[in-house]
Amino acid sequence: MSGFAELIDETLAAELTKRIVPLSVDALAARLTPLTMDLRQRVPVAYRGFPMFRIQPAGERPLNIRSVGAPPNGSPTAQRLNEPGQTVLYLSDSPATAFAERGALPGECCLSEWTTTAGKLLMVNGGIPPEAMLQFFSQNISEGRDPFPLTPKDEQILSFLRKIYTFDADSDRLLYRWSIACARSNGFSHVCELTGRTEANGITQFQGPFPFAAIAYPSVRTDPIALNFAFNDRGRSLVHLNYVQWVRISPEGKWEILDFADRWDAAGDILWTGKPGFVLKPGARARVIKNSATTWCYDID
Repeated sequence: MSGFAELIDETLAAELTKRIVPLSVDALAARLTPLTMDLRQRVPVAYRGFPMFRIQPAGERPLNIRSVGAPPNGSPTAQRLNEPGQTVLYLSDSPATAFAERGALPGECCLSEWTTTAGKLLMVNGGIPPEAMLQFFSQNISEGRDPFPLTPKDEQILSFLRKIYTFDADSDRLLYRWSIACARSNGFSHVCELTGRTEANGITQFQGPFPFAAIAYPSVRTDPIALNFAFNDRGRSLVHLNYVQWVRISPEGKWEILDFADRWDAAGDILWTGKPGFVLKPGARARVIKNSATTWCYDID
């Protein structure tokens, strides 16, 4: 802790270890911000067409695409990167991760696929380990060499921030204030406050305290590592809804697709096809397997 104490006060590290709920996101973000100043880190870049998935309970087929996206302002409960009432769009790297995040409880739900529309969408690195960066964002790393080598100081700080981003807050929802504050110290908020940008000598400078439209962070409910994403108001304009599926999950963890749609009218009313989006081979099944109290696996055989 001796070298680390020069970078951050021991009180803050002790509070994290003891799982103390921060009294204020703003105050905690102010304490974390000095750590992110001049911090060199690899960041995820999602290229156009990058696929992501979302799942949510749906006892009946959703009627409009508004009901399968981010909840309306004022209604959300506290989650990984939003306080009560703040809206962000949460997506996952695969249906498996989306099911794991929701717990895959029995009943009907809606599975949707989204893709990025921006040529290159720069996101905040929400504590993604180096091996996961290479797996999910290999285009960001030059072949044969690392153009942005990290210093021991960078590695030390990133290790601490990674602990915050992967903090399991199931025991107290207010513990999410840690990851919310950490995201804010890195430039992500539920509302994008980018007011402008300038280019000079190959360096981009952003105006506004929260310029990033999205953040990518590891799922704490999957093994091996999987990723989740959160998009703020600007970020939601940079993703496109491709299709929705209405799915039924049985108490045994098996699931079946009840209906499929990849079209909706000008008002956003979903034009369901009245049939599944694909047909499995004879004898094949699609299922979700619960491996532990918090780990689920999506499988097709």
